[in-house]
Amino acid sequence: KAFYIGHTEYAKDAGALGTSKENWIIKMHEDNVILTGGIKPGDRGIIYAVYHFLEDVVGVRWWTRWEEYIPDLTALSLEADFYKEGTPAFSYRKSLYHINVDDFFYEARVRGNVVMEDDGLEGEVYHESVTRLGSALHMGRPGHVHSMEYYYPAKEYFEEHPEWYAWNDAVGSRIPHGYLCLTNEGFFEAVMKKLMGYIEEDQELAAKTGVEPPCFYSISLPDVTVGFCECETCKAVLKKAGPSGYLLYFVNKIARAVAKKYPDVKIETLAYNDYIDPPKDDTLPEKNVIIRLAQVNVDIIHGINDRGNKWYLRVLKAWAAICKKAGCELYIWEYMYNLFFNMPAPVAYRLSDTFRTFYNYGVSGIFVENEDSGADMWELNQYLLVHLCEDPYADTEILIDDFMPRFYGPAAPYVKDYLSELRRAATENDYSVFCIIESAHFNYLDVAAVLKGAELLDKAMEAVGDDAVLSFRIMWLQKLLYTNLLVKYFDLKHMAERQGLAFSFDREVLQEKILSTLELAKGHPRFAHCMHRIENEIQFYSDFEIGEEEIASIPEEFSCIAPENVYQFYFKNQCRHINSAAYHGFTVVEDSQSSLGKVARFCREDALSQVKAMLLFVTSRNEKNPHPIFFGIQQDAEYVCERKLFLEDIKQGGYHLYKIGSVSGIQASGDTRADIFGVNFEWVSLTGISVTFPMDACDVYISMRFEGELYGGSKQDKDAVYVDRVIVVRH
Repeated sequence: KAFYIGHTEYAKDAGALGTSKENWIIKMHEDNVILTGGIKPGDRGIIYAVYHFLEDVVGVRWWTRWEEYIPDLTALSLEADFYKEGTPAFSYRKSLYHINVDDFFYEARVRGNVVMEDDGLEGEVYHESVTRLGSALHMGRPGHVHSMEYYYPAKEYFEEHPEWYAWNDAVGSRIPHGYLCLTNEGFFEAVMKKLMGYIEEDQELAAKTGVEPPCFYSISLPDVTVGFCECETCKAVLKKAGPSGYLLYFVNKIARAVAKKYPDVKIETLAYNDYIDPPKDDTLPEKNVIIRLAQVNVDIIHGINDRGNKWYLRVLKAWAAICKKAGCELYIWEYMYNLFFNMPAPVAYRLSDTFRTFYNYGVSGIFVENEDSGADMWELNQYLLVHLCEDPYADTEILIDDFMPRFYGPAAPYVKDYLSELRRAATENDYSVFCIIESAHFNYLDVAAVLKGAELLDKAMEAVGDDAVLSFRIMWLQKLLYTNLLVKYFDLKHMAERQGLAFSFDREVLQEKILSTLELAKGHPRFAHCMHRIENEIQFYSDFEIGEEEIASIPEEFSCIAPENVYQFYFKNQCRHINSAAYHGFTVVEDSQSSLGKVARFCREDALSQVKAMLLFVTSRNEKNPHPIFFGIQQDAEYVCERKLFLEDIKQGGYHLYKIGSVSGIQASGDTRADIFGVNFEWVSLTGISVTFPMDACDVYISMRFEGELYGGSKQDKDAVYVDRVIVVRH
C-alpha cells in the first residue's frame, strides 16, 4: 500500500488528472492514496494536495509561521471511495506579513501563492524554496504598491526635472510631495524606459534560473492625500475623466506600450483614496491592466453588505462592471486591523459575507493587510483568511469552532463566548470601525461587553491552569481588553453608573497587567517583527497618567446650555502618537494657554509628511488661488456640511471656538464623523461618541489656537496649530 504523489502513471490510470495549475486531488484507489494536481509536474496543485491531506484528513493545523497543531493519532483511515478536489476561488492570494523568513513553506502550506519583497526572502521569487514549492506570483520591481515614487523619487529628481511633479495652484509652483504630472510626455518616457529595463532584466534572470518571471508590474500613485497636478493639461483630463480616469490615462498608455513587446505582462494600479471612484467618462482599463480596489475607510467589524459599507459596495459594483466590460482583472486590497491602536474587534464575523461578495462580483485577487500580530485574535483571522481565499462559501462558524479548541484548549468555550459578546456589541452599537480609527473612537465596546468580557477571560485563564503557552494566549486577549478599559475608563464608568452596573476596576492594576503582558511579549516569536511597537507601547503605558477624572470647564459660549448636553472630546487623549507622531505631524504637548494642560499640536515644520504641511497651508480668500484649512462632517462617506477657514477667519490670541457644522440622524447612520483638517488621519467619530453620549443631532465646535507668521502671528514662532478639544452640543 502506498501514497502516489504527483503525476504518476498510477494516478493517470486511475483518472486522477488535474484541470488547472492550482487544482488539487485526493483520491483513494485500490486502498492506495493518490495525491496529485496541476497540469504538469511541479505545478502548485500537487503540493496543495499533500497539505490538504495533512490538514483535512490528518488534522494538522498551521496557525502561523511559528505555531502549529499536530494531533496525537494512532491510526488513519479513509473510505474506500474517498475523493476530494478543489481549486482556490481567487487566483491571487496574499496575507501580508512583515516577517523575515528563510523559506516559503508556510505560504505553501496555507496555499498562499504570492511572494514579494516584504516577505524577507533574499532573491524573492528566485529563492530556492519558492522554486521548489511550485513557484509563485510575483510583482516586479520597483515595488508592489505606490510605485511611482520609487521610479523617480523627488529627493533625487525634483531639482533636475520639476516638470515631472504636480503643479499646485495655491503655492504657485511644482511640489515634490504630491502626485505627479501624468500628462508630461517626458515623465511618461522616463517611466517607460525604466519599466522596460526592469522587465527585460527580470525575464533574463528568470530564464537563467529556470523560474517564471514576475507577471505584474505596479504603476500606482504615491500614498498621499492631496496633490493632483493642477497644470492646465492635467486639469482638463481631470475635469473630463475624474481622478481615476486621469490615472488610467497614464496607466493605459504604459500598458499599451508594454503589451507590444511583452503581451503576458500585466500592469497593476490602484483605485484608492481620492481616486477610488470609477472614471467620470467612458474610460476603460486596457485588458492587461489590473485594478486593485483599496480603501482605508472600510468598516472592519461589519460585512460589506452592512449599512456602514454600502458606499463601498456601490464602488465595488461599479468597478466590477467596468473590469468585466474591459476584459481585465479586479483585485482587492483588504484591511484587517487597526493601523494605530489595537483593541478588541470581532473581525472574524465580517469575513465570509465580504469575501463571498468579492467573489460574486468577479474579483480574482485578494491582498490582505494583516501584518500586525498584536491585533485581536490575529491567528484566528489568519486561519479564516486562508480558507475563505480558497472557498468564500466555507462556513465561518464551523471554521471558528474548529479553531477554538485546538488553539485555546480548555479555554475555548469562554473565548468563543467572549468573541460572541464582542459581536453583540458591534451589532447593537452600529457604527464603523476603520483601520485608521483612533483608540478614542472604540466606543462600540460598551460597558456590558467589557464587564462580561473580563469575566469570561478570567474563566478562560483559570481553565488553562499552568500551561504557559495557553496562558499567554489568554493574557494577550486580556491585555487588549484592559487597554480599552484603561484608555476609556471614565466613559465606561459613567455608562455603568447610568445602567446601575458595578464597575470596580482599578486603573493601576490594569496598567500593571498591561505592562507585564507586554514584557512577556518581548520574548515571543509572534512579536519579533514588530518589537518596536511593543517597546513603544511599554513606554506609553509606563508614562500613562493615573489620576482622577479631569473635566475641563465648559466655555462661556455655552453657559446657557445644560452641562449634561455638552460633551468635550480632549485631543490629548488621542493615542496615535504611539506609532506615527512625526509622520502625521501630530504630537501631544504641554500648553499653559489651554485649561487642559496638554493639547494636540500640528506643526508644519515638524511633519515628516509634507502632504500634511499642505493641509495646514492657508491663504486669504482674496488670493487668485485661495487655499483654506478644511473641516467637515461626513455621514456614510459623504460630506453633509463643510467649513473652510481662510486667513481672515483666524482669530489671534489664545484659544477660540470655530463651528464645524450641525448634523442630525447620527444614531441612524452607519457612521458620522467630524473631519479635522479634511483628511482621514485626524477626525472624531460622532457616532462613536453617541454610545456614551446618546444623541441624534448636535452642533460641533473645535477649540484651536494658531501660532506663526503663516497664520498672522509672530515670525519668531513656528507655524503650528494647537487643538485642545472638540465640543459636541446635543440638540
